[in-house]
Amino acid sequence: MNKEMLSQTSLSELDQNYTLLTVIVNQNKAEKITQYAKRIGIKRYTSFRGKGTATSAILQMLEISDINREVIIFIIPTVQVDEMMAKLTEKFHFEKPSQGILFTVKLSHVLGITHKAPENSLPDTNLHTDLIGMCTIVDKGLASDVLDVCNRDSFLGGTILPAHGSARESVKIFNFAIEPEKELVLMLIPVNKANDMKNRLVEKLNLKDKNSGIFFTFAIDQVRGLKKKEGYEDSELDIKERLADWEHEEAHYDAIWTIVPEGYDGDVVRAAEKGGSQGATILSARGAHVRDHSLMIADIEPEREVVIVITKRDATYDICKEINEKFRLDDPGQGVVFVFPIHEPVGLLNK
Repeated sequence: MNKEMLSQTSLSELDQNYTLLTVIVNQNKAEKITQYAKRIGIKRYTSFRGKGTATSAILQMLEISDINREVIIFIIPTVQVDEMMAKLTEKFHFEKPSQGILFTVKLSHVLGITHKAPENSLPDTNLHTDLIGMCTIVDKGLASDVLDVCNRDSFLGGTILPAHGSARESVKIFNFAIEPEKELVLMLIPVNKANDMKNRLVEKLNLKDKNSGIFFTFAIDQVRGLKKKEGYEDSELDIKERLADWEHEEAHYDAIWTIVPEGYDGDVVRAAEKGGSQGATILSARGAHVRDHSLMIADIEPEREVVIVITKRDATYDICKEINEKFRLDDPGQGVVFVFPIHEPVGLLNK
């Protein structure tokens, strides 16, 4: 969809037929994952290097023994989710201990994907798990505090990704902008723990204070690779009731992720602010896009930057529109924007 078309349509009409497939594995396994994904038709990926928690009790739940991790994200047509989940699980044995984590998140909007998903790829309205995603963004050095607070239950864990803040939060020394270093903590938690986790983190990290951090949760459709804590068994009815309670609070906020070539994060932030955002978190990544030639397949793995903007739902369209107009996302290689709804955000920047 070009910028003229985007300016003439409503956000609800943007492509909603995609799902974010996320794989978290030991770094020495990441290349095998991406190579196999290409063979089964997933030609584009973005990956981040991070670290995991080292407590053995946590690892019993997380089932990953290596502290060095890679988080790999793929954007795939929703209609292909079940097939791709099955193939990856069978190939890499995600149903067995210590193989990694595989989960999916339904995307509400996508821009910049040149191969459009089938129009009959309808969203799956039934969540398959009682787990939800939890993301906490804090100043560098505070990720351990996040884990300490959450791990009182002794079976949770997390992946920590290095990040930095946007220019809005930067300070200048000798005319050079110094952007604050951040850490993003990604966790999968039982839905019945969400409110407790939020309350603990708000109290411990003073998240209601300006610029102290950001917290939000998001829906998970399917997950592989997590082991239930012994004694932690819920009936299907209990799961549905807890998910219904969690989803009862309508998601009035969105997470907008923009993937662009290295060096263009500032342009994304400025475009997003023009659309109404108030700052961003930036991750360094690498990406790949396989291009078919007559006799060979060439792998291109440039450095990428991923800009995460958390915004009220009523500003999502304007932010996406400004980013699209800046980068002309229908042109190959310019970038990708994807959006998913979030719940219970705390700590957004205040004007």
